[in-house]
Amino acid sequence: MVYEIWGTGHLFKWNSNENAFAYKVESDKSGITVVMNGKEVGNFSVYDSVSDLVVSPDGGAVVYSVHKQNERGLNVFVNEVKSPLQYDNFSGFVYSPDSKTLAYAIQQGGTVGIRKGNEELGRYQTQTRVDYSDKFPILFSKDWKNFAYPIVRVSTTTKQTLIGGIATTSVVALQDFTVSINGQEGDTYGVVYLTKNSFSEDGKTFTYLAISHKNEIFRVTNHVGSQ
Repeated sequence: MVYEIWGTGHLFKWNSNENAFAYKVESDKSGITVVMNGKEVGNFSVYDSVSDLVVSPDGGAVVYSVHKQNERGLNVFVNEVKSPLQYDNFSGFVYSPDSKTLAYAIQQGGTVGIRKGNEELGRYQTQTRVDYSDKFPILFSKDWKNFAYPIVRVSTTTKQTLIGGIATTSVVALQDFTVSINGQEGDTYGVVYLTKNSFSEDGKTFTYLAISHKNEIFRVTNHVGSQ
């Protein structure tokens, strides 16, 4: 048996049904290659960077973000197809259970937005980088008819204190979290915790944990209707 060293592999990802997978291979000679189910679907320079691989539930597509060496922003690719959109950051890639709709977060400076298919669901202002992930997820209900995501708005204020009789000024970050369900924002908290099971099996309720600015802990349950 002969083994050929092709390169180093990273970001190995199964899809949610565990019937398809993707990964990237890095080689000093050939650059970066994105592979899905054994087939090359994207080739990039060794000076580019590829991240955030997510495979659709039906195993037909892999989405990922690319930062090309000579470009300022990031691009989104689905298999080998490049989206015309370019932003400072993409995160939180998620497919609907039927694999027909892709959703993700975009960020340009202090503005964050959520895209669902070809639709942008509005933007909000924040003073920090926001990365959507498994711990800060964008979610479809299992029947794909309902849609939710958390929002964090970060602002800053100044606080004056006396240290050794000398007045000093410090900058304090203020964080307000809320959850948008089918386009409707809920109450504001100090932090919220969503999971991939926040939607009930039938998609009729959405539950998450929240901590108020007074450190009170709540279990919040919303009754939702299909879009």
